[in-house]
Amino acid sequence: MRVTLLAILSLALAACQSTPSSAPNVEPLAGTISLVTGFVPDPEMLTVDIAPVAAQPPGAKLTCAGLYPTQPAVDLQYRAGSEYDLYFYARGFDGADLTMGVITPEGEVFCNDDGWYGLNPRVMIGAPATGLYRVWIGTYRGQPARARLFISELNQPANIRIFR
Repeated sequence: MRVTLLAILSLALAACQSTPSSAPNVEPLAGTISLVTGFVPDPEMLTVDIAPVAAQPPGAKLTCAGLYPTQPAVDLQYRAGSEYDLYFYARGFDGADLTMGVITPEGEVFCNDDGWYGLNPRVMIGAPATGLYRVWIGTYRGQPARARLFISELNQPANIRIFR
């Protein structure tokens, strides 16, 4: 009886630890893109619809502001060079208050809220490594939103259009 109870508790604990937000192989909302340093056009842009829940980006050493979906917005496979930093910007449609968490290939977590043009996040990775970057976009209060994500090697590239 004791062994059965321990087995049941072990299975329950394992189920709690493998939620979709912490699963490493969960499919990103906007898929996976691959970029090589010096990519053109810069910035790379994509639009993603997010529906946040009460989950933080997986493996976060810091608590990022806001609420996040159970899936990252996008996975970026990046081949780095030595010339550029890597920037992630997000802009919410209809005034959405966005937040962002980026997990680097080394497992470092960078968080930002309101670091770019009002209520929009911006994360900069200095001397980026080659590998997988998981980009999570959430909202400060957890409301669903549409966001435009910009990935750039330029600090505030001129061709990022601010829109309402």
